[in-house]
Amino acid sequence: MKTPTPSGNSGTLLSLKDVAAWQIAGIRPDNPDVRAALPALQRGAVWRAPQIEDLWDSVVRGFPVGAFLLAPYRQGKGIKPFLYGQGTAATAATTHHLLDGQQRSNALALGFLNPWRPAGTHTPPAALWIDLEAPDPKDEREVVFRVLTRSHPWGYRYDSMAGDGPRLSAQATRDAGAAYAASDAKLQGKGAGEIPLTAAWPWDARAPLPLCLLLDAVEAGGDVAGHVRRALAKLPFWKEGLANANSPDWSGRVLEIVGAKSGDDRERFERIVDRFGHLLGKPGTGSYQIPALVVPEITSAFFRAEPTPRKASPEDADRQDPMETLFVRINSSGTPLEGEELVYSILKSIWPEAERHVDDIHARLARPSRIVVLAARLVLATEKAYKERPPAAPDVPRFRRLVNGVDRESPRFRDKILAFFESGKAAKVFDTARALLTDNRWCPLPGVLVADVARRSQDVMFLLLRWVQRLLDENDDPKQLSKVTTLRALGAVTALAWFSENEGHCLTTLWPQLQSASEGTLPHVLSKSFDPCFGFANGKLVMIPLVPPKVLRTVFTANMLERHGFGTPNGSFWQSWNWEYVATPAVDDKYLGDKLSGWYRGRFKKAWTLQDEDRPDENGTGVDGRYQQAWSAFVHKLRHERRLLLFAQRSWLARWFPGYDPTAPDQLDEHDRPWDFDHIHPASYISRRKNVPDMIRAWHSSIGNLRVWPFQANRGDGDSPPRVKLATKPYLQAFHIHTPGDLLDASFLEEGDELDHWHGSTPRGGENDWFPAGYLGDGDSYGSHRPDLLRAILGRLLRVYAAWYDTLLIDDLYA
Repeated sequence: MKTPTPSGNSGTLLSLKDVAAWQIAGIRPDNPDVRAALPALQRGAVWRAPQIEDLWDSVVRGFPVGAFLLAPYRQGKGIKPFLYGQGTAATAATTHHLLDGQQRSNALALGFLNPWRPAGTHTPPAALWIDLEAPDPKDEREVVFRVLTRSHPWGYRYDSMAGDGPRLSAQATRDAGAAYAASDAKLQGKGAGEIPLTAAWPWDARAPLPLCLLLDAVEAGGDVAGHVRRALAKLPFWKEGLANANSPDWSGRVLEIVGAKSGDDRERFERIVDRFGHLLGKPGTGSYQIPALVVPEITSAFFRAEPTPRKASPEDADRQDPMETLFVRINSSGTPLEGEELVYSILKSIWPEAERHVDDIHARLARPSRIVVLAARLVLATEKAYKERPPAAPDVPRFRRLVNGVDRESPRFRDKILAFFESGKAAKVFDTARALLTDNRWCPLPGVLVADVARRSQDVMFLLLRWVQRLLDENDDPKQLSKVTTLRALGAVTALAWFSENEGHCLTTLWPQLQSASEGTLPHVLSKSFDPCFGFANGKLVMIPLVPPKVLRTVFTANMLERHGFGTPNGSFWQSWNWEYVATPAVDDKYLGDKLSGWYRGRFKKAWTLQDEDRPDENGTGVDGRYQQAWSAFVHKLRHERRLLLFAQRSWLARWFPGYDPTAPDQLDEHDRPWDFDHIHPASYISRRKNVPDMIRAWHSSIGNLRVWPFQANRGDGDSPPRVKLATKPYLQAFHIHTPGDLLDASFLEEGDELDHWHGSTPRGGENDWFPAGYLGDGDSYGSHRPDLLRAILGRLLRVYAAWYDTLLIDDLYA
């Protein structure tokens, strides 16, 4: 048989409308012979707003934006929906798969997306505006574009690459929300995620106009200015006198530019219209075009010919599918495709329906690629080879062997994982786990904490999912477990995720009991088998022992709050106290309280002595050395474990951000979150300030001095003293804070001594209550405020920790 010879690549040119027509309905392409769809193995959108804005500036200036790479459409490779598309099915007009250029095609399509045009149930995740005003002379952009997203309906900073970052200030977002509400009363009190893009405009802009309206007007031809004015008049919020950060009447400024008869405004608008007329012009008339390279039919038989099909060998299993090979190679530049994303792409390359089934899992525990890897581990967990040891997350080579049927431990993996999804069992396991964590009657966790476990602690999430899977196999509904069993399970999951030093070792330790548990003991596996996790492996902690709050209080009391000299804040104790006193204590250090060492010995002496029989210390056991190591790890971890704050303030998070989903696929900026961690006592009071005692520096950045606070409500008073921050303000009503009690509860603060300590942590008196920002370094004049600050911070830290420890019955994790 003649060996096939690879043919050369062919090329074509595409207009902006050609690219936009791939996903925006109603656009008539200039080149109907190229109708691209995404292959199923494609990843999701990964570009951020500044990249989209810069790409459109490049297009306007005629800069090349890079060629698209297309391959002939193959039905077997399936379809992944475009970001702004409304369906997943290919049409008879589909001619090619888009292998490279998805992010650029999304950015270009966004310019044509009209959020005000009815689109069924499809809600646009973003909108693009153009600023008709000329940029600053020093600005490298020729035209400024503004992206609005669901999480940032007001847009980003005018200079989105500024040192302060792209996000607007909290005050700016509050002002924007108030302006939107003035236009539509139903938006009163709405925040990020609740304001529809059809009711918003860019806040940090000068003369913004929806780009889709300009493109429609240019395409219509004739009186472009008239088309624009009529289109603007149809916007639900449109009127003259609309305000933004730069003008009390930006809408009037837009009309002024559009309707100018002469002068600079007329000249600039004509240039913009002419430029877009060129961009949208017909091919061959000098219009803007993007090259597209069309590769030949992708085949692996260029250098070998097989007369008849043969069974896959291990060598074949390790070899990538040709389209996958090309896809990976072209994506090695730009935003790399690797790890779990590549595993997901491999699954989609052999099973195009994978994405639809993964999307059927309504529980947003994690990004789709992580869900696929967790599902693969759940399938492997049913194999005999994993009765005593847990399956590791498959890497790319192993996953390829698994789906090609040449893995010795799971030869039928491909059939099993397809059946796992197709039967609905995968959705049942994931949805049940999510419901157990976030919808239980006694202590629902915020979605952000659940997603955090899946993202940062895969082994812990896998342990939970396997437990849920086993319960469902036994026809035992995890959602119907008793209150105590449920709380213990939540405690186990969060303790492992937040305080384990070696999650993999914990999983390995707990696995045999989970796999062998009987129907009667299975519900309690996650609450009665943790003792081995508190041991050591190779001299290192596996999991940090969790000191009870009442014992921890004795440490704070003995080491600081009631130690001789604490009440003399300008005395020698404040200057000599060192963090190392706490972090690396001596055995039986009286300043760590009389209960701490006793608690460690009472809990762990027997286990830690057995572990150290081969390496006894001078006392014949390793308990004392282990105790010091465990305490140091615990106190360092506790100080900065912000997830404890999210737990403590969970009810307010649910009220503030009911629709926030950190795993949502349409998040253009995956690092966005609608809250800050706000210092109650400002960081500026100690940062780069002289003579601030080490005792204050050690605890000032701890969770005792932080609160989770809505981004829109924060930063406006970031440098204000606690008594100002903890006073009600009118704008806080938008966050359900109406009374002083609401404010304290939302901040996880208590009235009485604790509030008095916060108020007393800064000076008061004099004109405008002024005091030097570095006052804590002046022990003679302002030393009396030092003890109040420490009492406030340490007292709140204890309460934050106890809220988690006591609520989730952490003490029950010790047998």
